[in-house]
Amino acid sequence: MRIILVLLTIFLSSCTITNDVEFASFTIGADTFDSSNGTFERSLCFDDKDKIKVSISLRDTDKRKLFELAKLDVLDGNSESDDLEKLCVSSYPYEVSYSDNKGKISTSCFSPLRDDEARVANFIYALKQVKDLPKSNCRFY
Repeated sequence: MRIILVLLTIFLSSCTITNDVEFASFTIGADTFDSSNGTFERSLCFDDKDKIKVSISLRDTDKRKLFELAKLDVLDGNSESDDLEKLCVSSYPYEVSYSDNKGKISTSCFSPLRDDEARVANFIYALKQVKDLPKSNCRFY
């Protein structure tokens, strides 16, 4: 019986560890967000302040929803490129990534012209902590 309990404990702790590997992130112009550490960062490009960081605490259900939204964004963004993953090359970075429970990272690029289609960004930008941040003064060419 003790052996079963030990094995069950090891199994459950390994499941917990693999779920922590799942994360979603995005980079849109001056903004970056990473759900693995809950950090939203905005480059301000002001003389007196270069950037601002905000810690965002998400509930497990919100983290799960964010991960699912990132998967949808990446699937939609890569739908026209068969099995090839897009390489994001732009003076205005606009990419969404997620890592699944196996550690595989998938990425897709978005056009700034279609920025309303990025579900992950819409989810994060709707949070009060992000809405209250000062606007960026950075320019991308």
